[in-house]
Amino acid sequence: MKKVLLSVFFCFVLTVSLQAQPYIDLFRTKYQYFPAANFSNDSKSKVSGTQWTNSLFLPIETKKKNAIIIAAEYSLLGFSVTGDTSFTSKLSSKIALLGYNKKWKNEKWKTLFMAQMKVNTHSIKVRSGDYQFGGVVLFDYKRKSNLNYHFGLYYNREYFGNFFVPLLGIDWRIDSTLSLFGDIPNKMSLEKKFSRKFYAGISYTSCTATYRADDALSPDDYIREGDKFWSHNEIKVYANIYLTKHVVIFVEAGRTLGRMFEVYRDKEVLAIPRIAFRKSEDSFLVNGGLAYRFRLD
Repeated sequence: MKKVLLSVFFCFVLTVSLQAQPYIDLFRTKYQYFPAANFSNDSKSKVSGTQWTNSLFLPIETKKKNAIIIAAEYSLLGFSVTGDTSFTSKLSSKIALLGYNKKWKNEKWKTLFMAQMKVNTHSIKVRSGDYQFGGVVLFDYKRKSNLNYHFGLYYNREYFGNFFVPLLGIDWRIDSTLSLFGDIPNKMSLEKKFSRKFYAGISYTSCTATYRADDALSPDDYIREGDKFWSHNEIKVYANIYLTKHVVIFVEAGRTLGRMFEVYRDKEVLAIPRIAFRKSEDSFLVNGGLAYRFRLD
């Protein structure tokens, strides 16, 4: 049993450096709340939101000390509109990932290959054209014992077409209590260790996603998350509290930048009144969750 645990832990070491963070979450659940915000062109209505996300991560070590990675994530987004009329709406996202983390003869280099299949929908029914396929290639270079650089490319076949994102990142243990890690433009965090049981920091995240619209609209219509140019961004402060060595609860609070959900047809916004998916203003956010985590710092 001890050898199995050591093997799994070694596998974590292989994968974490390529994910640009000093820990890995085997399981994570998070509930996020977005207070009511005004619609940009409707002063009589407001929209608030929720998002519940569960994720699993399973690394499997091979005989040559590489790693096979199996992961999955499910998110349910809720929208509540109040004003002249009141109603709710939902979006769901299901993601499956399969990856391979390769160590090279030159021990300074590692490469992560990850394939992704995603289904983002407004309705329960899933059609053959609703599947999105993509992936990421990420190269990691160990500059020093406390400093890794990485670069690569993310791709996904969104409902508006091909979506490419160049990635440039760092994993830097500045000192024994301070770390900077992440990949621009996806995510970047500055984290401070105050004690063995308490960590806190500030982070930035960015997201672009599309969801297939329901049958009330054209079959090719889609709902786009985030400003068309800037995407959906969040700036947050956070705190992690360790109940045990591996069980952690976390809380975050911050501000959105460019968070909106709009209906598109042929890459043009549809101005549809009295629905949740219209251009809205930014708001604050709060969230909390639980994770089963292995730290490597």
